[in-house]
Amino acid sequence: LFRSLDWSTIRDCHNDPEESWKLQVEASEKTPSYHDHVPWVEVQGVYVSENTSLLQAVCDAYYKQGGKHPACVAPSALQRSI
Repeated sequence: LFRSLDWSTIRDCHNDPEESWKLQVEASEKTPSYHDHVPWVEVQGVYVSENTSLLQAVCDAYYKQGGKHPACVAPSALQRSI
């Protein structure tokens, strides 16, 4: 993924205060008003707090849709281990 990024374009944007400010304003305007911090992470429309495992939130959503993956612990198995 990172190899496919155009780092010179990212650097140029970072070094251009007007362009970077414009992009921040655009992102702010597209951000729902109930977001009170960043990063704001949602999985299937459900907020994932900083105290929650992002992997487990993704796996839980995946399991709910019938998926299985070796990196995921079944939600019931996770609850038994707590």
